[in-house]
Amino acid sequence: TPKGLRAPPRPCHYKSKGGLEVLREAQLNTVTDAAFCTASLSGFTAKVDQLLMENFEFIILDENQGAIWRPLAPLFEALITEGQVPSRRKIHALVLTLLRTDNHSIQQAKKVWTAVVALKLLGDRNIPVALKTYHEVLLGCKDLGLHKQSLEVLDTMHSTNVTANVAIYNLALAACGKGGDWKAALLLLDSMRRSGVAPNAKSFTSAMTSCTKAGRWEISLRLLEEMKRWGVAANSFSYSAGIRACDQGGQCERALELLDDMTKQGVVPNEHCFSSALNACSHGGQWERALTLLKEDMVIAGVRPNRVCYGAAMKACGRADRWSDVAGLLESMDDLGVRPDAVNLMLALEACRRLGWRKDASIIFKRLLSVTRVVPSRALEAMLAIYEDGGDWQASLSALRGAERC
Repeated sequence: TPKGLRAPPRPCHYKSKGGLEVLREAQLNTVTDAAFCTASLSGFTAKVDQLLMENFEFIILDENQGAIWRPLAPLFEALITEGQVPSRRKIHALVLTLLRTDNHSIQQAKKVWTAVVALKLLGDRNIPVALKTYHEVLLGCKDLGLHKQSLEVLDTMHSTNVTANVAIYNLALAACGKGGDWKAALLLLDSMRRSGVAPNAKSFTSAMTSCTKAGRWEISLRLLEEMKRWGVAANSFSYSAGIRACDQGGQCERALELLDDMTKQGVVPNEHCFSSALNACSHGGQWERALTLLKEDMVIAGVRPNRVCYGAAMKACGRADRWSDVAGLLESMDDLGVRPDAVNLMLALEACRRLGWRKDASIIFKRLLSVTRVVPSRALEAMLAIYEDGGDWQASLSALRGAERC
């Protein structure tokens, strides 16, 4: 038993207690067996009991620190105790306490689930909840990509006649964007229109992202066109989502047209726009256009290329067998102070293999060992091929030993 916590009572102790007593005693004990705990919740109404039985694993477990729902225990007590109705301020404080303690992703997901269940329980009891509380829970859903839970929160708001504003809808749409739930995103856009809530650029961008992630790039591009009909000005993130959709659909020329169009509309492209356009060039075999984008267009726009942009340009040149350009791009990264990642170094190593540059390959291989814990098999194959062509078996053995140390 951890220091400062009493040992949990035996299961039979809980079975003789009512639901409210279990909640109160669980605040002082570390409960680890959900089976006998759920069996003792006889004091709950049928609806509350069903919800807690379905979601108890998200409400009770918190490794060695007790129950993760402990900050919400007063709220659950109020739900099963006659005459206790917590205020909106009290509810908001309890939910914030739950969500803002410990940002570990796994635990945070459980806490968001718990908050969603709590809002559902409050809605079933017709207990009013502040709009900012719904906003905080939806923010947690958005950060973790819990799109289904975000829709449950919106359903609870609708059932309790709480009007959702554009910020609320945008959080739910962003959760759908992370989860790739394109159908739900389109339904949310339609719900906004029917509710008289005008979608903005962020709304459309999240819906476009969800469509692209689900492989529905045509719908994503149609949403970009629909923004104009709605009088919503597309921003750099909207165009980036559209260019990414073009890349996924193999529409290289269309991606470049969007990049030109946003410049004409006075929208400054960001690094995401350029990296998506460079990827489209890579997949479309437009290596010359890729180099122009990287070396000229990004300079004019005042956007500093990152390793993703360089990686896309290097892939475009590699697919066209322009290996000297690939090696030159790695030098350009070093000159600009852009630290290459494993992808950049792998492409440069392949270029050295194709060009027969043994000395440069050895240097790049050592750099690769410093940025990755697991050496890709392709890197070892490239190094062995280089030394084999030169008849230097000792250098091959040295490369293998270096990889083992890594």
